Amino acid sequence: MALQTVEGTKLYQQFKGYMLPPDVIEVDPALNPRDMESAETQAHIAELQASLHARGWDADEPMIVRRKGAKFVPTNARCRLK
Repeated sequence: MALQTVEGTKLYQQFKGYMLPPDVIEVDPALNPRDMESAETQAHIAELQASLHARGWDADEPMIVRRKGAKFVPTNARCRLK
């Protein structure tokens, strides 16, 4: 059940924040200083995936987003989106 709707986007309460449908998330590559193709970053992403599968989403490290029209742009958590 949607908690609220903002400009046609339903937001769902989860943990301390909201869940966004993937189709409203827009990634801005300029906000991520990591080289997403480097071996170090790929290893970091693999660790995150294993952690998410084992423990689920960590509510203590929320994804922070800013509005860009009808989209939401993450300002952190780029690796978690992979």
